[in-house]
Amino acid sequence: MKVLLSILFLSFSLFSNAQQNHLKAYRLVNPHTDGPCSVKTYVQYEETDFFFTFVTAESDDQELIGRLLEVKKQSKKWNSRPFRCEDSFSSNEIPDMFVISGAVTDTIFTNVDDREIIFPDESRAYYDKENMLESAFTGIVKEFFDYDFKKSIRALFLPEKDSISIDNIFYKGKPIANSLKYFKRDLEGFKLVRTDSVYGGIEKLYACKRDTISIFERDFTIMINDLKSDWVVDNTRVGMPENELFIKYPVSTKTKLFSKIKFEDIKKEYFYWLGVANTEVNIIFKIRDNIIESIILSFNDEILSD
Repeated sequence: MKVLLSILFLSFSLFSNAQQNHLKAYRLVNPHTDGPCSVKTYVQYEETDFFFTFVTAESDDQELIGRLLEVKKQSKKWNSRPFRCEDSFSSNEIPDMFVISGAVTDTIFTNVDDREIIFPDESRAYYDKENMLESAFTGIVKEFFDYDFKKSIRALFLPEKDSISIDNIFYKGKPIANSLKYFKRDLEGFKLVRTDSVYGGIEKLYACKRDTISIFERDFTIMINDLKSDWVVDNTRVGMPENELFIKYPVSTKTKLFSKIKFEDIKKEYFYWLGVANTEVNIIFKIRDNIIESIILSFNDEILSD
């Protein structure tokens, strides 16, 4: 009997799993000014033409998926208008897309505020007067569409950020601005681990413990990863809690900047951007799970005196 029950349970589980649906939602958050009108095209050509233009979120919430499918079905009863979306590289009229796979395969296209459900093949858009689609959002999908991605993207190009003094950046207890000669001499403590050809030049990557230094021509990128690193930036170290930054850098920490596509990753991995007064130095605090995972310094060696 136990064997029979086990077989029946396994069969039921397999059958149930076969009936599961999966949702992957897309939002166009950084469109090209002359880009295609639909997020679908951005997704299709992401690797070659449209990197970092959209974000995604995924859900296995069967009730949510069922509600979305029902709203799409009901939308055919709503008032509609002619709608043409040709990838003529002129606009972004379909920024959101819901792709459902599994027992049911379907795609829902919507406009910028999710108030119209669009049927591109029929060249019609149906107006969601009662806001039924957005009302159906729950869980991570609601978070996803409530999140202000464009604020983060604006901050990348027009950053409002705090600044620190270059005298507050130390290597082995000495300010890095004191002597370029000293800095380059100590660089010998780092081992050359890789040399790459980049844009017609040579990029060298050095490592010490878990820290790395990348040098391309006169540009330095220092990635501080080690909990016991010889680098100290404004008395802040890797491994400290993120909230240590809030009081010190109230402007920079107002906005979480992201470099991931999946919302699930964006929620737990992001960064804050600082400047260094009167220099072109940039500082990035990379956060993972509310802990400072790494600190990145990027600068040209002109800031270092001989």
